[in-house]
Amino acid sequence: MEIVETDYYDLHDILSHNAMWNFIMGARGLGKTFDSLEFCINKYLHKGHQFIYLRRSEEELKRIKPTFFDDMAGQFPDYEFQVEGMALQMGRKRNDGKHSWKTIGFIIALSTSGNLKSVAFPNVRYIIFDEIFPNKKSNAYLPGEVWMFAEFYNTVDRYKDKTRVIALSNATSLANPYFSAYGIHMEQQRKPIQMYAKGYIAVEKADYKGFSSKVAHSRFGKFMLENNPDYAEYAINNKFQDDTTELIAPLDTSRDTYNYTIETDEGRFSIWSHLETATFDAYYILSDRTPEHCRVKTTVPAQVRPDKPFLGKHDDIMKRLQSAYRCGRLNFETAELKAIFLNLFGSSLS
Repeated sequence: MEIVETDYYDLHDILSHNAMWNFIMGARGLGKTFDSLEFCINKYLHKGHQFIYLRRSEEELKRIKPTFFDDMAGQFPDYEFQVEGMALQMGRKRNDGKHSWKTIGFIIALSTSGNLKSVAFPNVRYIIFDEIFPNKKSNAYLPGEVWMFAEFYNTVDRYKDKTRVIALSNATSLANPYFSAYGIHMEQQRKPIQMYAKGYIAVEKADYKGFSSKVAHSRFGKFMLENNPDYAEYAINNKFQDDTTELIAPLDTSRDTYNYTIETDEGRFSIWSHLETATFDAYYILSDRTPEHCRVKTTVPAQVRPDKPFLGKHDDIMKRLQSAYRCGRLNFETAELKAIFLNLFGSSLS
């Protein structure tokens, strides 16, 4: 079964909702980056609007810069492209090779974006943040990343409401610091495109059945479905890597007792527990529910206050949680809370 152009991703639907920040999650190879770049280049050609292509680190940019425009050459055969420093440039092809290069956008790493606070971007109308939700095995969020991105967006937009964000990702995680900060719960989203934050944010789970079906019938797709179904669910069927029911259980307030509330970069959760009378083992559950009078501890150094002491990974309560998880005595009310916990401890759980 051949994959045709209409099977690939199209930005039109989500942008028609007129949100300023647009988060798009779809299967690998769906064409999210391709369509976003083509859209932004066309906007430059027709309206002179520039764009920013954003990645998390300089290391990522070094890998992609040499081939950045390769996929666009066939879409714009009358033009040539180049990356000159942080400038993305294009120019009409000439027989004499003397191009009149025009800057259509900029390629920037979020990790160094703080150096650009005094730089003006008056013609930028779009920011493509590619792979905004990293694969846990290859990348990590920057410290204070949500704040850092908001600062960068403000540098570009300057309160003019002229700049729209196109944030792209595979189905890596239901839990991430952006969704936690802005009250987005993907596990409750039933429509392909859902609006949040009074329409400022749109979130799309780009589930293109035509694409997924044809990929599943390819030789590689069949091989993965038969031999590595977990990867196939993620790469082909757009299932989030942390979307499982293992260790997911409801809080029972008639049995479980509140202990603490822990604040992290990715969100906050409360710890409840009970003692199993038959074995005297402590069982824990992480919940969104917090009593009116709660005891808060924070893993974020900048948030430490007299009433909110710092909590390190090697403190007693954190060790008890890790031990309970390894023994299967730690449950979570939601998959999002489970993902926050796994992100918090990472490799220390293995």
